[in-house]
Amino acid sequence: MAGWVKPASIDTTYFALHIMKALSYPPSEIVRSKIVDFMNSLYMEDGEAGGFRQAEAVKKISVHAIHSAIGILNLLYSEGNGKFKWDRPLGRELPVKYLGKNKVEQIINFLKRCQNDNGGFSEDASNDPSINASTSVLWCLWHLEALDKCNFEGLLGFMEKQVVEKDGNSVIGFRNQSKDRCAWICATYYAYRSFYTIKKHNEEVLRNRKIPDPQKVINFISSCIKSGEGKGEPKAFAASADLKPTIIHTKDALSLVSGKYLDMEKAKGVFTDESLVNGIECFLANCEYKGVYGFGERKYYFPNIYATQLALDIKAMLKKNLGNKDDLVDSQQKKLILEFVNSCYDQKSGGYRGYSNSPKYIPNDWIQKFN
Repeated sequence: MAGWVKPASIDTTYFALHIMKALSYPPSEIVRSKIVDFMNSLYMEDGEAGGFRQAEAVKKISVHAIHSAIGILNLLYSEGNGKFKWDRPLGRELPVKYLGKNKVEQIINFLKRCQNDNGGFSEDASNDPSINASTSVLWCLWHLEALDKCNFEGLLGFMEKQVVEKDGNSVIGFRNQSKDRCAWICATYYAYRSFYTIKKHNEEVLRNRKIPDPQKVINFISSCIKSGEGKGEPKAFAASADLKPTIIHTKDALSLVSGKYLDMEKAKGVFTDESLVNGIECFLANCEYKGVYGFGERKYYFPNIYATQLALDIKAMLKKNLGNKDDLVDSQQKKLILEFVNSCYDQKSGGYRGYSNSPKYIPNDWIQKFN
């Protein structure tokens, strides 16, 4: 089965380290060193700019690969005084130490180059701009203390044009790109992440902008609650009101209403809705396979690194907002998750794959499709 499993990538390595962080299982110094070597092997120059490719077979630099590379350094080395730097910039010192000063400057040049004439950022300067890519660029520039390279007025103008209104302006969300026909949970989450980052850097620039009414955004989020298809009475969030629920969009929706991005007084009803909370827990149980998770309840969603990381994020948010102080997962599930993560490690490249190539984690009905 090893032939169809994709190789290690920067994104999947980032997700694996997220899981290890959540479960208080730090990688060894040898693994840390190999991960940095893996990242540097995927670095590519482009004139005075530069950045990371996702994997060896990929020939283009991408914003998301840069985002994950910075996140990897944050997860590996920024622990200081027992506090992780989620809400503090990483700064230049660690990236310069592990990547080199020239690479850091080239990365900033690449990110700056990705801002289009309409104000939005694209994935690699050749694609259409999107809210997703724009948020990732902002996050990278913030961590590298280079937000002065961003044209905020242009970016906010682009974001305002992505607002989608429904039902007589009572429901508001964001589309990801101008060509999209509807609002998406993920784009709405990324839009508010962008507002949050900009506010920390320059709150004044937001004062005269059209930021949607939080209640109308919450109405949109609530419209995306969907019943699942598995056992019990599962409920979770879909990308939009007419799609099936997934772990990805459930995590994005809960992040939006967790109090950091939207008015918690208006949003707290999501966490106090016992039926929804129980439904989400049921949905996660239906996505679980041998202790780890796939993206949704349908059978072809077999376990992967990203879905497992998102499931742990969802569990953490539910526990925090419900005041539950129990461990994130019990000792048996922690053991199963870490065994899965370790099985995704690629000794040769030094990175992590998104899927295990062990038949142990591949449901029989999926194997039969390939046979």
